[in-house]
Amino acid sequence: MSIKDKYSTVLGLMREFMAREVVVREERGTLIIRGNVRNKHQKQLILEKADEVNVENGWDIDIKIRVKN
Repeated sequence: MSIKDKYSTVLGLMREFMAREVVVREERGTLIIRGNVRNKHQKQLILEKADEVNVENGWDIDIKIRVKN
């Protein structure tokens, strides 16, 4: 399973929320995700989903989501 597959639910939420300026790349075994969403609720849901995956598999993600209207 690739690291992008592991976090596919996080990336799916970002697509669902129509996140803008999304950057997804892998560096040295860490998935780096950046993007902008419309509100704090969307940001919180994305971060909670990332935490959910990490609890099961260890921390291998660097995620920064900003709220921008």
